[in-house]
Amino acid sequence: NLTNIKARYIVPVDLNAIIYKNAILLAEFNEKLGNYKKAALYRAKADEWKEAVNAVLWHEEVGAWLDYDLINDRKRDYFYPTNVLPLWTNCYDLTKRKDYAAKVLKYLEKNQIMINLGGIPATLEHSGEQWDYPNAWPPLQYFVIESLDNSGDAWAQRLAFELSERWVRSNFKAFNATNSMFEK
Repeated sequence: NLTNIKARYIVPVDLNAIIYKNAILLAEFNEKLGNYKKAALYRAKADEWKEAVNAVLWHEEVGAWLDYDLINDRKRDYFYPTNVLPLWTNCYDLTKRKDYAAKVLKYLEKNQIMINLGGIPATLEHSGEQWDYPNAWPPLQYFVIESLDNSGDAWAQRLAFELSERWVRSNFKAFNATNSMFEK
């Protein structure tokens, strides 16, 4: 039910990690064009953004980044595949890469993402809505797989490979059974 959703009061992990990555890309593009002043500006913005993302959204005990609820002034402890997106965009302290990867792996294990043969569910909520359990969306699979692969951790990279294999197998099986490809 969309009636009570207050999306404008949620600070989402995914959007903020992507904004950080875009600032990095803009800095790199400007460096290539010789616009060093603008490149430095975008790098500074990216650094500020990364610091804010980790100060506000990282939850040490949970081992993942969590969306922030502005109305209730707290992190939202709900599983979403996008809670690991900063690993993909490098929106965290890279000197602690192994620590972040280990914590994220525990987070994914705790949320039992490997029990779902059809892919990582969009959420663990059983609402009956298309964006909730058990539905698995392709972009979310990509984000988790790339985040794990980008972590530099051998176990995370192996898990990324297993998840990608499962996703392809699930889609291949559905296609063979129905002669159609599904959105989720």
